[in-house]
Amino acid sequence: MRALLALLFACSAPARPPILENTQLATAPAPTVARGGIYGLTTVGLPAVAADGSRIVAAFRESDGQRGMPNLTLVIKDRRDTETDRHVVLSVAEADQFLDDAEGNNAPLAARITRANDWLAKRRWELLLVLDPEPTPIPADRTKASRGGVTASWERSHLRITDGVATLVDIDTPASWLPEQSKVGTNVCARSPYLGGAAIDRANKLAVITISYTADSDFCLEPPDQHHVITW
Repeated sequence: MRALLALLFACSAPARPPILENTQLATAPAPTVARGGIYGLTTVGLPAVAADGSRIVAAFRESDGQRGMPNLTLVIKDRRDTETDRHVVLSVAEADQFLDDAEGNNAPLAARITRANDWLAKRRWELLLVLDPEPTPIPADRTKASRGGVTASWERSHLRITDGVATLVDIDTPASWLPEQSKVGTNVCARSPYLGGAAIDRANKLAVITISYTADSDFCLEPPDQHHVITW
């Protein structure tokens, strides 16, 4: 009997949950990686911000089409939205080598998780205010997220963040936030971006904006989520 990770070889996979909608506890002591969730690896307390506001850490997953194999990479970015460090917990290429045994144990994967949490613990991280995405019938229609008087809205390609009546951010976003269109054979893959999530740090004047993507057909891979640091 194959356990959790082996089941992920199913012919189809459910919709990929945005990274920013991982579990976020009101008093989480530190960001952590654990087993669980749809893809076998989940996180608590991410994204998070350094105590001095100099950098953020976020969870990143590679797209794997209908296989949906478990994978997770932790990425650190500075206030200029530049990646400065990363830690690969599990890559797509090696995921099928990390299956549970007959009793449901998985010592190699447990060791990877321990190393990831040790890597996170080397720095002091604090919680961000994770905004609630607006409910929409189709995820690709989502343009807003809000909580505690803060609202982030993004439509290609403009970002606006408000805190009550105050406007914190009102900018055009780079073309790199938009997906590249490509072909599979003679078929054109149309990919659409939308606001996957947003998290705010009022004190350090920064936000983590997640742009997610949909694809118009099963043979077109969805690009992985992008996490962008915005400051004001």
